[in-house]
Amino acid sequence: MRKISPPPRFDPRTVQPVDSRYTDYATRPTLYQLYCTLFLIVIITDVAVAAVAAAAAAAAAAAAAIVVVVVVIIIIIIIIIIIIIINNNNNNNIIIIT
Repeated sequence: MRKISPPPRFDPRTVQPVDSRYTDYATRPTLYQLYCTLFLIVIITDVAVAAVAAAAAAAAAAAAAIVVVVVVIIIIIIIIIIIIIINNNNNNNIIIIT
């Protein structure tokens, strides 16, 4: 195995620790980006909930409208049946005098 030696004129006793790249300045934008991301998620969630609520309200309104239409149609059919029954009874009771 080949040994890697330090460069010439390198004295390990003079090595000083290097400051970390990961300081408070480096973490603040990350936290800010996280905050912005969470804020956007909250806004998107609120919009989605509002859209679902609006859709549910619209569906309920549509269902109520359908029920009203069906009830009106049933009432009209009952009225037509009553008119037919009354007309048939009147036609059978006609007495023709000659």
